[in-house]
Amino acid sequence: MAMTPVDVQRFGSLSVVAVMPDERDGQQKTDKRSGLPRWRVQALRQPVDGARAQLIYISVPSATPPSFPPMTLIDPVGLVAIDWAMNGSHGLSYMADAVREA
Repeated sequence: MAMTPVDVQRFGSLSVVAVMPDERDGQQKTDKRSGLPRWRVQALRQPVDGARAQLIYISVPSATPPSFPPMTLIDPVGLVAIDWAMNGSHGLSYMADAVREA
């Protein structure tokens, strides 16, 4: 599983759609470094090159759920992309140290 830092200036704009617990098997995940619960921020990504928008999820640690009105522009701090493969499927997931209003 390779973690690659993401240049947020070139990644495009991100607007919050929803926030939910980041769960596995019905249990909320805990951040390994901080011990804080992890939250999934669903965001609409608008690429800078004009490509089609896409929904992505960014996992962030926080004592309380990140709270933003819908479609608030956000800035993920320390964003990394994680390339994964499992059972013949593969994709990217995203993690950040925090998410703040842009």
